[in-house]
Amino acid sequence: MLTSIAVSRHARSLVSARLLGVVGLLAALSAPGAEPIRVLVVGGQNNHNWQRSTPYLHYLLDREPDIAATLANAPPAQADETARAAWQPRFGDYACVVLDYNGQPWPEAQRQAFTDYVRGGGGVVVIHAANNAFPGWLDYETMVGLLWRGREYGASLYVADNGQVVREEPNQGRGMGHGGVYDWVMTTRDPDHPVTRGLPATWLHSHDELYHGQRGPAADLHILLTAFSDPAKGGTGKNEPILWWIPFGQGKVVTQLMGHVGDLTPLQCVGFQTLLVRACQWLATGACTKPVPATFPTAERTSLEELTPEAQELLAASAMARVTTPVRPATVAANDLQPGLQWQFFSGQWDRLPDVAALTPTRTGVATVIDLAPSPAKDGFGLVFSGFLRIDAAGDYSFFTASDDGSALWLGGVQVVANDGLHPVVEAGARVSLEAGIYAFELRYFEKSGGEGLTVLYAGPGIPKQPIPAALFGHTPPPATGAGR
Repeated sequence: MLTSIAVSRHARSLVSARLLGVVGLLAALSAPGAEPIRVLVVGGQNNHNWQRSTPYLHYLLDREPDIAATLANAPPAQADETARAAWQPRFGDYACVVLDYNGQPWPEAQRQAFTDYVRGGGGVVVIHAANNAFPGWLDYETMVGLLWRGREYGASLYVADNGQVVREEPNQGRGMGHGGVYDWVMTTRDPDHPVTRGLPATWLHSHDELYHGQRGPAADLHILLTAFSDPAKGGTGKNEPILWWIPFGQGKVVTQLMGHVGDLTPLQCVGFQTLLVRACQWLATGACTKPVPATFPTAERTSLEELTPEAQELLAASAMARVTTPVRPATVAANDLQPGLQWQFFSGQWDRLPDVAALTPTRTGVATVIDLAPSPAKDGFGLVFSGFLRIDAAGDYSFFTASDDGSALWLGGVQVVANDGLHPVVEAGARVSLEAGIYAFELRYFEKSGGEGLTVLYAGPGIPKQPIPAALFGHTPPPATGAGR
């Protein structure tokens, strides 16, 4: 039988205190109308693909009936000090914070607010490379316990085959690192903890990067799961800690080393998903209501959840760049506009979008839709559609061009979509915040040779992804002369 492992002087008293309240907490969580657990998901910088992992973590949590998740990504690495100082998430409004962040140090005010939040009773889940973050922030390193640090930094832990915890002191034993990406054999080390209760004794986690030799203070650290670091895959041959928790003041921090994202496979593992939700529930309430699903991995097989259409749409939108330059409406009245967009046709051979200001169009006209019908040619041409676009409701909008060859889209004089160059049909998009109003609109396109194509789509508040309706376009008269439709 597996033994419970707790590297703590206070393990029995802490576990006893938690067990006393489990029945009452379960009843409260299942009561109709119970308030959901508020969870804050923080990304914004990482040496992994946070643009996919962070929104997917938010999706996994927010779909749970007892959790309400919010995203609060930190500013990008190129942000100035003013923008970084202005990012001040209200940690105290949430029962739990999920960190998918590994980037620049936070300003002192944010570090202090985070420390105070945890010390005062807040909960944190640290995902994979977030244990690499914040070298030299002693409070954070104490909360996490084992981090991606050099051998000289601190102690390291592993679990021997007899179930005993082995401690390697600084400059002794394993160094930090990881082997290849493969399916790990996981071992449940504390079958009585709410987060891991009911899990198989051993099970397979899917296609992930297994950290080994993590270093840090390693104090008051309770190991819940380990994984065998396969030496044939570049590992240590040890049972490496993968999931553990540490008390910090009145709060608790769970570190979860699964979750290396190039692709999303590790996060699609049903084991990862179950433990993510359970960790948040336990940190917030001391109990876990999410059952171990019938599809949970076993010792013989991995188990992946397919991406739902909702998740795929979310990831596609999240992968797009966000336009940060303010886009302002034009000072034009709707009744001064005529339907459709003006178009201009140019002949030429280019590898990138040309400077149309230096060219003379050979055909012009007005179109109600954006497509290639104005062109009499199949190769060696460019088109420009210009006019105005009406936005009826304020909110976040996404714009897309799918083109062969290059295209670009401007709103209010600001480039929103960049899809330039020679390529087959490729879709590119971006998100932008818009007020209700009428915006100057311009779409540029060129085709050099071979296949050709152009589609322009948008999505917005209550608006699924679709071609922009013709009724939203307008232009100022008089229209250009020439062939049109």
